[in-house]
Amino acid sequence: MTRRREIPIERIRQVLDYEPEAGLLRWRQKIADKVVVGAVAGNSTGRRDVRVMVDGVLYQAHRLAWVIMTGEQPPTNIDHINQDTRDNRWCNLRGATTSQNGANRPAQCNSGTKVKGVYYYPGKKKPWLARLTCQGVIRLNRYFPTQEEAAAAYAKAGREYFGPYWTP
Repeated sequence: MTRRREIPIERIRQVLDYEPEAGLLRWRQKIADKVVVGAVAGNSTGRRDVRVMVDGVLYQAHRLAWVIMTGEQPPTNIDHINQDTRDNRWCNLRGATTSQNGANRPAQCNSGTKVKGVYYYPGKKKPWLARLTCQGVIRLNRYFPTQEEAAAAYAKAGREYFGPYWTP
């Protein structure tokens, strides 16, 4: 696992303002030729999240928001409650473990079943597998006769293990 670069808290607070209701970072100081004081900092071109360059280092905007709001280094994972990684409003951000962060994700776009945590194995008497992993441990690994039953079992286990971080 790679360790994240420590964010220079005082420098970030010196050059950026954060609007928690809007989730926007704005420049407080002109630190580069293209920087305009008061303009929104960062962009998301080609990315799923917003990034901001400060003193030659590229930072994720949600991590900078955390630093400005708390005065502390951000946790390893910051979860976007509504799953929109460009929505950096303070009410949409929360610290999370890797498992919690993963629990708040939709089904993968390349999923054959389009149902989170459910897999299809044709030729079996019960072809629908529900599998849930929490903190590296498989907590649910059962086959069901229907996709709906597998999805219901997965959702129940997800709520049990992840609570408010769970998104079906």
